[in-house]
Amino acid sequence: MLKWFNIKTNSIWAGVLLSLRMMAGLAMQKIVAIKFGPSGTALFSHFQNLLSIFTQPLQDIIGQGLISAYSKNKFDNKPRLIGNALILGIYITVSLSVLIVIFQHTALSYFPFNSTQWLLLFLSLLLFSIQLLLANYLIAKRNLKTLSLLFLAQWFLIILLLSVPGLSIIELLFYYALIQGGFTIVYFIVIVIDYTEIRKLTFNLDAKLLHHFKQFLLIGLTIWISSKLTDYFVRDYALSNFGTSETGYWQSAARISEALKSLLISFLMMTVYPAFAAIKNKVKLQSFMKKQLTNMLLIIPLALLILYWLSPLVLQLLYSKGFSDAVPLFRLHLLGDLFALFSFPFALLLMAKVETKNYILAEGLSVLSYILIIFLLKNQDIEKIIYAYIARSFIYLICTASFSKKLLKLG
Repeated sequence: MLKWFNIKTNSIWAGVLLSLRMMAGLAMQKIVAIKFGPSGTALFSHFQNLLSIFTQPLQDIIGQGLISAYSKNKFDNKPRLIGNALILGIYITVSLSVLIVIFQHTALSYFPFNSTQWLLLFLSLLLFSIQLLLANYLIAKRNLKTLSLLFLAQWFLIILLLSVPGLSIIELLFYYALIQGGFTIVYFIVIVIDYTEIRKLTFNLDAKLLHHFKQFLLIGLTIWISSKLTDYFVRDYALSNFGTSETGYWQSAARISEALKSLLISFLMMTVYPAFAAIKNKVKLQSFMKKQLTNMLLIIPLALLILYWLSPLVLQLLYSKGFSDAVPLFRLHLLGDLFALFSFPFALLLMAKVETKNYILAEGLSVLSYILIIFLLKNQDIEKIIYAYIARSFIYLICTASFSKKLLKLG
């Protein structure tokens, strides 16, 4: 009974955290748009994308590796596990910072910070990398209540920053990054008070731990290539072949799709992924998977149907009346979203059980099909990119479900 209560409570706090993230993001984008207009919004989004260069590898490689090992009790020395995760996280952040410096003429040209500000931003990034791992530690401990409260306090400070009069957009970006990094101190204090094992951290690198994280390195690089690089390549192709207007209509549909997928994957990552990693009995694992798929069958198709019917209103509310031409594209895109959303539990199962080869194969086949279909289809309209997306999502669902079958098969 107590276990059931804890699972339900954890799911509720996961929903609270996702809602807070969504509302904070919308509020900040809205305020930036009002104060600084389109150019400020563009700079703010570009700056967030710059930060995501550091956060995505940390989340996909170190964060998931930490959650997987901790949830499965794979290593007895938990302080050493956390210490090694922190060292690797800092190493990745420093390595990526070097790459940014090398390509600074293109990557940093929009942000005229002086040398002192860049140094402080670098230190903030180091602190923020530690914060991300501490957040993943709370997810592994299934303490989403504390994580939600910390997130709320952090974004309260950021919203207060936005209300300060007279700040330029560059000053706002600088202080925004400092708050993000500086708040790591609050995370650390709260976690040290609550969990004694954090006070016993050891930073001696362990070969077995490094091998464990190495498995997630391959998966993390695969996600980076299949998402960041592929999306950039296809968007560049669209701009060159269909122009800015048509590409804008397609992107309006794609961005709503990304928001839907981000919400679901974040919820599953906080609630389902730790359970997948912890459950070793195949009967229990199969039962848990069936329960997740049943819940999704009750919610997702209905939600997508509502979006289909209300697509003109949705596009008008999120964008403007000028996006009415995007309605057919958005409706077509929802079919690909249906396949993509149902593939997530299977993909997370492969990641949680460290089925690296199968996961990379699923990603590789789906991305390859995506690119090939775009170039092989004779259709000269931008719809062919959405047809390719539908095929990619369907192939990814088939691959992840097929590879998960062995993990769920009894006997």
